[in-house]
Amino acid sequence: MNTLLKRLLPFIFLGITLVVFVVGIVLLSYLLIVGAIVGFILFLIAWVKEKIFPQRQMMH
Repeated sequence: MNTLLKRLLPFIFLGITLVVFVVGIVLLSYLLIVGAIVGFILFLIAWVKEKIFPQRQMMH
């Protein structure tokens, strides 16, 4: 192997690891935001449904 390549190999692996880490963080935050939006929409649908069609209270 070339000595220049031997010296650069750890930095190349470090760069690849850093890029994979940053992409993972971005993907995780994207999924978190999308999940929060979907959860909020489902909550609004359930809330509006409850306001329009209230369920009867159970009598003891």
